[in-house]
Amino acid sequence: MPVYLNEKNGPPDLEEWFKKIGRSLAPKKKNPLINPPENQEGSWWWLLILVILLAVILVFSSVVTVKPDERLVVMRFGAFEQVEGPGLQWTLPLIDQRIIVNVNQIQTVSYTGTLLTEEGDLVKVAVNLNYRIADPRQFIFYGDLSSFLQAQLIQATTFSLLTQNLTPLLSAHSWPDLDQKIQAGLPSFAAQGIQIQGVQTTQISVPDALSQSFNASVATAQTQVKQLIDNANQFSATIQPLAAAEAATSLHEANTQQFNVLIHAEQDAAALSALQTPYGVNPGVTLAYLPLLMQAQTSPSLASLPINSASDAAYLRWHASYDQAAEEAQKDAENN
Repeated sequence: MPVYLNEKNGPPDLEEWFKKIGRSLAPKKKNPLINPPENQEGSWWWLLILVILLAVILVFSSVVTVKPDERLVVMRFGAFEQVEGPGLQWTLPLIDQRIIVNVNQIQTVSYTGTLLTEEGDLVKVAVNLNYRIADPRQFIFYGDLSSFLQAQLIQATTFSLLTQNLTPLLSAHSWPDLDQKIQAGLPSFAAQGIQIQGVQTTQISVPDALSQSFNASVATAQTQVKQLIDNANQFSATIQPLAAAEAATSLHEANTQQFNVLIHAEQDAAALSALQTPYGVNPGVTLAYLPLLMQAQTSPSLASLPINSASDAAYLRWHASYDQAAEEAQKDAENN
């Protein structure tokens, strides 16, 4: 912050000091009747010493040392005069007001409060705004800017949190993305002679009043999860025997079906083998009556077959007599 050298921390009041010195050095009045007048030339030496001393004091009081990271703002009769850089600087005593401003020191404005997130949740947030004085002339005209900067910081933080979800904020330990959003939401402080150096969020937590409720909700959720796991384990223990039995039944049915398919396949193969001889005699007729002949191989009598015409019946009788004649010829050949 600026240092005012002519305030309480500045040099003493020179006028009052000179009056005290003058009273102490002034010759005392003597009664001419008691003490006769002496040579008055010695008093002039005292006056000369006083003038020299006064000049030395004025010279030293008008010179100020400005450090490398400081700037001297000179105000003359209350109006801005100039800004001086580092080194020994000369000002008019009792006329100029000297204000020293540190332009490299990082200053901080802080805010801690409770704000809302995007879902309407309350969070406790602590954020710092770091800045430095870039233009001493502009800065001194605004005086103390702490309240103004804090108001701007609160506004930018409020709008930035309205775009954030609660869960990621609570699970993180630093918030660089949020810091960038807050800094982007701040206005330019060039008119106030200030340059922003950065924004740092130091804390985001659930308020104490909501923390207890949040912890209770977490405990309830954990209990419900444990109950669901226990129910799943019980269901698994119950369903596994049923699933094993159902699997065994399905396997048995599949094996039975496979056996029946094999039996039917063998019967169809035998029937086709028996039809090879009629097929050699008359292939066209045999193919035309093939479904009927396949049924005739497994039917106990011709009456049970689905005969749709007289030609079907005639062909079946021929086929039956042909088969009987073929069997008798085969037996005679075996006997001979």
